[in-house]
Amino acid sequence: MAAFSVLLKEKNYAGITVNDIVGRAGVGRSTFYRHFNAKADCLILSHAHIFNGLTRELSTPEAWLSPEPPKALAGFLASHQSRAGQSYSMVYKLGPDIDYVMEGVNRLLAATMKSCLDTAFGDRLEQVPLDVLAASVAATYSGLIMAWFRRIFPHDAAATSGYIHALCSAQVRAGLAGDPPL
Repeated sequence: MAAFSVLLKEKNYAGITVNDIVGRAGVGRSTFYRHFNAKADCLILSHAHIFNGLTRELSTPEAWLSPEPPKALAGFLASHQSRAGQSYSMVYKLGPDIDYVMEGVNRLLAATMKSCLDTAFGDRLEQVPLDVLAASVAATYSGLIMAWFRRIFPHDAAATSGYIHALCSAQVRAGLAGDPPL
């Protein structure tokens, strides 16, 4: 993964080959394919660090149900505030890998959310199955963050993080059995 990350800083995704990755990593192609099906899997997995950072505060019911968004979410958007509105279309960068990458990234985000929700609530999420709730929360995060990047709506980073969190909190409340703790 480190080799792939370095290569992404040096050239665009389409210009990176599996040979580039294994050469930089100092491993053989068979080792690469033991861990990955394609270079697109490296790009998908590179999102794990971002998602773990975005969700690191979401390990308790209080964090999920707080009226304040997680600082990591607000910080992530604030750090990208100056780049919002720039072209974030990945189609021209990923070419034929776009669908595979987007599917993988969405699955990874849903799995990350599922883990966070399970840690925070365990079996208290009785009204909506955990996997459905996690997919819904993940879709809210990815959909609204991408819309914000594209400037589909005019709200700043702080407001957008608040909206994302409010919508996700409402989804979690809908999934809880009985009254939520806050």
